[in-house]
Amino acid sequence: MGKSNKAPDYAATTTDTGLYGSTTTDKNETTFNPTDFQKSIVNNVENNVPNNLSNYFSANYANDDFQKYLNSRQSMQTNAYNNIIYDQLANKGMMRDNALSGAKNAWNSVLSDQKVDALSDYKGEQLSQLNTLMGLYEVPYNIMNGQSNASQGLSNAITQYNVNKYNSEFNKNQQLFNLASEIGTSAGGFGGNKSSKSGGGNTQITGSGRGGNYA
Repeated sequence: MGKSNKAPDYAATTTDTGLYGSTTTDKNETTFNPTDFQKSIVNNVENNVPNNLSNYFSANYANDDFQKYLNSRQSMQTNAYNNIIYDQLANKGMMRDNALSGAKNAWNSVLSDQKVDALSDYKGEQLSQLNTLMGLYEVPYNIMNGQSNASQGLSNAITQYNVNKYNSEFNKNQQLFNLASEIGTSAGGFGGNKSSKSGGGNTQITGSGRGGNYA
């Protein structure tokens, strides 16, 4: 028929969005090629998540990281207390020394009582950081999914087009072949009938002329 009867292969495609990476699809797999920026996001998240998870689940008063958090928190609170209240009272002579000492001790007691709240706040901050990290982690993942779906969709569409075209051409060629076969069969049948009639006529004529003696 002049054309190959081989069915078309699955179409290989590559979708390249530039800033958001590229994706290649063939009959074996779909491969996403991320940008350096996307790789950096994933690497940073993967480097920080284990530490945050450890701090969240192991948070206690003896935890070194919590102690640093607690000391920093108490230092800021103490500085604020001194600047706003204690130093004002002391500098303006509004309280005697023993009263100032009592106020200082009372403040230290407040800080000690806040350890429970501090631990809860610390765990909350760790969880918040984890949520932020995982949110960042999903960004390249969602881009990869979108790219992969687009690439697979394009390959599927091209493949379907090629298959439909192949089927159309195959059916067209099959119809031509069938038509040619029918013509050939009709021509052969017509030739055979003509020969039979001619032979039969000759026999009848010969028999009649020779008084029933057939050759």
